[in-house]
Amino acid sequence: MTTRLIILCLTTLLAMACDSQKSREDEKIMLDKTLEEIMALSTSVPCTTASICRWVGLGSKPCGGPQSYLLYPSSVDTILLLDKVSKYNAAQSAFNKKWSLISDCSVVSPPDSAACVKGKCVAYPN
Repeated sequence: MTTRLIILCLTTLLAMACDSQKSREDEKIMLDKTLEEIMALSTSVPCTTASICRWVGLGSKPCGGPQSYLLYPSSVDTILLLDKVSKYNAAQSAFNKKWSLISDCSVVSPPDSAACVKGKCVAYPN
């Protein structure tokens, strides 16, 4: 009886661990899909001049702050883009906390300015 109980407990723990890992992988896939949508939207309209280039913090480092900055022309659907970025940032922050992720905690600085190069907004150092 005791052996069966131990096997049952171990089987249950193993199943829970597998479900937990699968859930983490599924969440990561969803985050990656959302990031792909954000990147596609941010480049869906070419820039024509540097004056329409904007940037927004993208992602969430486990220690806080954005992972990077996304540059985009203001001629894209900015409301939709910023909404997607906001939701992505919140989801990534929650993912980091849920799975106890860590990072180097370095601070990512926003661009000094932006340029329009071949129809794409790019960071331009001073």
